[in-house]
Amino acid sequence: MQKRHPISNLADQEMTTVPSSASFLAVDIGGTKIATALVTVDGAIVARLQEPTNQNGPQAPLAQITRLLRQTAKAGDVGGDQIAGVGAGLPAVLDLGDHAVWVPDLPGWRALALRGGVQAD
Repeated sequence: MQKRHPISNLADQEMTTVPSSASFLAVDIGGTKIATALVTVDGAIVARLQEPTNQNGPQAPLAQITRLLRQTAKAGDVGGDQIAGVGAGLPAVLDLGDHAVWVPDLPGWRALALRGGVQAD
């Protein structure tokens, strides 16, 4: 049996409709700063936070990201049930799962599970 490439599974997934009241969280992870935002379905930025990146190993910035995302949702007066998704951007080589294979600006970020590293409410 031929093994399918993980990205080919995306075509098999059903599309879902997001309610107009839903919001999204975004995080920009960099070597010097972490910035988060709460964004509406229409693309309006409701809340935004930013602070210098904690460079103390991989667990410290993951905890920082979790905290900033929670604070951003709170600043936008949005509960976890109203968050439709979270998007992240970072200067890295990623595998097709949720692992950062190489992040040159963040010490210790090799084969690090991103999705499991950020805690959800």
